[in-house]
Amino acid sequence: MTSLHAHNPPWEHKTEAEKKATLAVLGQIIATYKKRKETPVTSVSFSVDDSDIETVRQTYLHQLRHLLAPDLQHLEELLEKLPPADPKEQTDKERARDFLRKTPLCLSMFCAEGHFTGSALICHRESHSVLLHYHKKLNRLLQFGGHAEFETNLYEVALREAQEETGLSDLTYLPNFPEQPDMPLDLDIHKIPERKNIAEHFHYDLRYCFETQNPTALSPEKGESTDFRWVSFAEALDPNFTDIDPDLKRLIRKAETLLQR
Repeated sequence: MTSLHAHNPPWEHKTEAEKKATLAVLGQIIATYKKRKETPVTSVSFSVDDSDIETVRQTYLHQLRHLLAPDLQHLEELLEKLPPADPKEQTDKERARDFLRKTPLCLSMFCAEGHFTGSALICHRESHSVLLHYHKKLNRLLQFGGHAEFETNLYEVALREAQEETGLSDLTYLPNFPEQPDMPLDLDIHKIPERKNIAEHFHYDLRYCFETQNPTALSPEKGESTDFRWVSFAEALDPNFTDIDPDLKRLIRKAETLLQR
């Protein structure tokens, strides 16, 4: 099953038919997680037509929380250990923790109000630079990343997205805490504007740092952006360089510190 983005209208404004269709997808999502995890979980069988819709929804969410409990607990532990670099990241950390605790669907893009994502900043030590790509709609340089596709570890999401979007096969993870191999370097929450039939929502983005030894070996998968820019740390962190937003500058500053260790 390919992960699906939640569509408008929101749950409380959906018709009965739309709610039943939404529950059918949610049931498929749970089944896919079970298959991926290969974990025996007690199933709840029912017919949406013969059950109260809200009861079915809550039953599904309870089952999902039980299924993903170890993964959500691990994610909360990572958030607790992440040292915030500024007041924005501290606030984001508190928001992410609260969102995680109340939202069992938080790893899936089918969660309408928002979801956790994973992204990767790719560095080249010799040239002292970072690889970014240009986003035409946002008119900004961005790191690589995206949604979970039923992964429950956002480090895996970040690495997969970085490999798909760049074609770089030698990416090496630069750990912030060597004793915690999947510890993110940074956390940023940002708003995604409404488009077509997808409502405005938030990305709770865990950001990781990777290193390549082959900066010219770029070969992204078909359909991915090819507007790459290798930007030096000095240029990226220049206050007059406005193609990078402040939160990405914070991530780049952290990466520069990592490379200097």
